[in-house]
Amino acid sequence: MRYAQALKVPTIKATPMTEKIEHSREQLIDALIAAYRHLKDEGDWDTEETEEQYLERLTKSSMDELIEETCTDEEFTLEEFFYAYS
Repeated sequence: MRYAQALKVPTIKATPMTEKIEHSREQLIDALIAAYRHLKDEGDWDTEETEEQYLERLTKSSMDELIEETCTDEEFTLEEFFYAYS
């Protein structure tokens, strides 16, 4: 079961920054958790934040903050992020 599903995180309406996004808030949180695990396993996660703490922070974040957390840009798009971590 996905973490976001376990917490029953609702899908939110698109904002101007997220209008082009076709993924739900739940999917974004799941992808961020997958990225966390991958980066932590690789030793590239530069924080002492546990997975549970990270998930708690993500569930309290706005959609715009979640998108910002992906560190995506013109070179590494949000779609590529989802492809890599979904």
